[in-house]
Amino acid sequence: MSSIGSEFTTGSLPRETSAGLITTMPEMLPDILGRWRIIEMEDSEGDFQPFIQFRPNGSGEFAFGLVEGFIDHRLLEREGRPAVEWTWHGTDEMDDVSGRGWAVLHQDRCLRGMFFIHHGDERHFVAKKVGAKKPGAFSKSEPSKATSRQEQFLAFISHYTKLNGQAPAERDMERYFKITAPSVHQMVVTLEKKGLIERTRGAARSIRLLVPSEQLPDLE
Repeated sequence: MSSIGSEFTTGSLPRETSAGLITTMPEMLPDILGRWRIIEMEDSEGDFQPFIQFRPNGSGEFAFGLVEGFIDHRLLEREGRPAVEWTWHGTDEMDDVSGRGWAVLHQDRCLRGMFFIHHGDERHFVAKKVGAKKPGAFSKSEPSKATSRQEQFLAFISHYTKLNGQAPAERDMERYFKITAPSVHQMVVTLEKKGLIERTRGAARSIRLLVPSEQLPDLE
């Protein structure tokens, strides 16, 4: 693999960049750390919102379509732009797979890059950082993009988690709201697509709110 950049040094200076790309000091490289929602990628449809996550210790994880796995990453600077590259291992429909990838942070605060599957496909992706301003995000200065019904599900998740010390399963929401299992599942998928919750693929009771509980309405 050809490297997309060289590891930054504290003495690096901002450089002139191509139009549309962000100029940055090396201290901005940690902006890449965190969880990113993949908003554009071919053949990535599934029950879960595709994502990639970079942790401060160089580890991370991702999931898109039927592919999921763990990554080993390093932050780089490419011509003054924050960038990251990684190797990964995981599964694709339960088959062991591995590969590599890279991404660069652009002026619009989107992360754009490529996933490569060893002896397989390569996929371009665009990702938005979880917690950045986006459709479905709550704030005191902006109205909620969630419907009143969706807010009730968020309130239930918040109350259940506080009361039981763990997130609810879909069957808990099915019993509380007295609706069918497919309806609950569709609601959870919708909340995740809106960026209001996140889940860990394949893990039970892994729903986590991405909005402050104090901004939620009372549970009816």
